[in-house]
Amino acid sequence: MSAPTRQEVMDAITAAPLEKAPGMSGLSGDLLKQLGPIAVNIFVVLVQASMIQCKIPKEWLKGLIYCIPKGPSWSGKVNEVRPITLLEHARKIMFTII
Repeated sequence: MSAPTRQEVMDAITAAPLEKAPGMSGLSGDLLKQLGPIAVNIFVVLVQASMIQCKIPKEWLKGLIYCIPKGPSWSGKVNEVRPITLLEHARKIMFTII
C-alpha cells in the first residue's frame, strides 16, 4: 500500500466531524483540527509509516464501550441501554484515507 500524501491526510482531518466523543487517549477530532505544523507533520509521518508497514499503533485497536440509556432514566437493566464504542479519532482519520 502506498503512503498517503500530506494533503490527503490534511483533507481527512478537515473532513472529520466536530464535537464527537474521543477515544481512550482523549484526543478528539476537534483537537486534531487544531494541531500546529510540527504536530501535523508528526501525525502525517505516523499515518504514512503505518500504511507503508501495514501496521497501526496497538492503542488504535482498542475501543471504549460505553452504555447509553435508551430512555430519560435508567433502572439498571441491561436491556434498557445501547452500547457504543468510542474509537480513536486518529484511527478514524487513517481509515478515511484508506
